[in-house]
Amino acid sequence: MELHEVKAALDEAGRLFKGQFEDVNAKIKALEAKGAGVDPLLLETRDKLNRAIEDASAKNDQFIAMQATVGRLEKMGVPSAKDGDRDIDAETRLFNIERRSVAASKGTTVIDATVDEYKAYGAAFGRYLRVGEKGLKPEEARALSVGTDSSGGYLVSPDKSGQIITKIFETSDVRRYASVQMISTDAFEGMSDLDEASGGWVSELGTRSDSTTPAVPTPWRIPVHEWYSQPKASQKLVNDASIDVAAWLNGKVADKGSRVQNAAFVTGSGVGQPRGFASYTTSTTYAWGTPEHVGTGTSGGWGTDPNGIQKLNSLMSLLKDTYVPRSNFFMNRMTKFSIRNLTDASAAGKFVFIPSFVAGVPDMLLGAPIVVFQDMASYSTASALAVAYGNMSRYYQIVDRQGISVLVDPYTSKPYVVFYTTARVGGDVVDFEAMKFLKFA
Repeated sequence: MELHEVKAALDEAGRLFKGQFEDVNAKIKALEAKGAGVDPLLLETRDKLNRAIEDASAKNDQFIAMQATVGRLEKMGVPSAKDGDRDIDAETRLFNIERRSVAASKGTTVIDATVDEYKAYGAAFGRYLRVGEKGLKPEEARALSVGTDSSGGYLVSPDKSGQIITKIFETSDVRRYASVQMISTDAFEGMSDLDEASGGWVSELGTRSDSTTPAVPTPWRIPVHEWYSQPKASQKLVNDASIDVAAWLNGKVADKGSRVQNAAFVTGSGVGQPRGFASYTTSTTYAWGTPEHVGTGTSGGWGTDPNGIQKLNSLMSLLKDTYVPRSNFFMNRMTKFSIRNLTDASAAGKFVFIPSFVAGVPDMLLGAPIVVFQDMASYSTASALAVAYGNMSRYYQIVDRQGISVLVDPYTSKPYVVFYTTARVGGDVVDFEAMKFLKFA
């Protein structure tokens, strides 16, 4: 997504918003206030304008995500996958880190591969994707052995792994806002320190009683779960020298991984998969382990204006000041559409949400950025937790087990070659105070 494309789309969206959307929505609100029926054509026009404006907003979101991805990949040390811009030394170091990580999880050790051995592995891995293990030449089999995973597959080399990670970052927004930790074991553990010692003021000669001893911090544990992608292609397609098998495989794995992981990070059950940040039972009374929510008072809707703005303000008021600086609103696109139609209680019926028309600047609502997570429930669903507000990096922890492995199977599904790709990922809430929800009930 190029900057000039984003600017052009936002310019057009600004023209539609100022020139048509505000006028159409004002007419609808005036008719509703009088209790008169609203022309269905007006409602259809507003919906079309909403979609056109949101298309431009989505392009801006993609642009912002791409900028964030570049920074995150640089921070992780993932080498660039662009031709002519590869750092073989860095790739080799990352490859050895992954090998040591996999070996440690199996209770074994490995000797680091040299740069030459890594280059030979990369060449052999490409042929492995085409012909499978039994079709390798002796020297290729020896080169491939340095990346052998005892579970049966071979480690994806860092340049290919970087491509997969890049695509997942671009399509899985939860990773952009949550905390992400890479580990070499089967779980990530920490402690929740929820208690404090007592104390108070006392005069110089006053009696001093013993302070209350704080409770021991509560441990938490986030296990990793296996996710997989199993694309297959015909043997003829794989053997065709004009086909880039690695690029095709990367696209399939990234597509599968982003959809499966993103859904789990939002609504996952925690059984055999990550626990989603919006999967917990909430309450109007806060307690650790039970996220807090504000009800709209209307099942599957906002109620009449200005109820929506009032409930959004109530939602924001629940969050402690320490979490506010990096807080965002999270919702799906349909809920975002509905908020664009909300107005305040003034005679002019001013909108509470004005979309951004500046490239690189997200849409804002009541001073906080709006982030679209399509896997969140829609506002029109009864009792849905359709809007979340808070600091996702403090609230939710994602755990990645180092290493992605591929097992090529040309036998069990002839005439197709199956590429069984696996990785291990976990996720769960670690700070229940850092996020509040708006429940449409």
